[in-house]
Amino acid sequence: MKPAGKQILCILAGGRSRRFGSSKLNLHLAGTPIAAWLLARLRRGLPVEGWLSVAPGVLPPGTGAFDRILVDRVPFAGPLAAMMQVLSQAPLGSLIVFAAADMPMISPVHVASMVRQLSMTRSLVGVMSRWVNGPRCGRCEPLPCVFRAGRGARLLRQAWQAGLRGPQQLSSRREVGCANLSWPRDEGDYLNINRREDLKKLSAISFQLSAREILQAGGLKLKAERCQLIAHSS
Repeated sequence: MKPAGKQILCILAGGRSRRFGSSKLNLHLAGTPIAAWLLARLRRGLPVEGWLSVAPGVLPPGTGAFDRILVDRVPFAGPLAAMMQVLSQAPLGSLIVFAAADMPMISPVHVASMVRQLSMTRSLVGVMSRWVNGPRCGRCEPLPCVFRAGRGARLLRQAWQAGLRGPQQLSSRREVGCANLSWPRDEGDYLNINRREDLKKLSAISFQLSAREILQAGGLKLKAERCQLIAHSS
């Protein structure tokens, strides 16, 4: 199988934050601006180049963590417009992961699996996610998603010309695959910060995920120490 080209993570941050009441890009997690924090989180699973898509006149904190800043040519027109612009500027053969700045708990493991699915299936232009059980069973999650440069740009441009403004409506296309999401395992990963009260949920979920990740890291460390002990005793 031919290896995939460059992998790019583009965080979409061009919204108005109307329901939140102020710019969500000013939020900090563990002392780090939210967009930069999400970039670092998702880089745990993928060696990606980091891009940030913002509205005109906006330079949020944490931009120094990114390799490239793109200003939306069509501001406040929804994610599809920003995604088209990014795909048109990405090198051919690239795989571009799109993530929303206000969804900071997305799993790097899940995103990496989406990239693998797209890179291994040449017939696909993009990959989203779909719930396979629970109260959201059958529902598509448009972000995060992964698209190919070139073919992906053409698909999104056709969708735009047909009057679509969000990527979710592309999930029924045969060129777009879906990775599985399981309830309640993945519920916390898909928290979207829309209103102030969502910050309480974020605090609780981030604590739970941090504890889980610490336990996983501790298990790996313990396993490594046992291997070293066996090696020394043999």
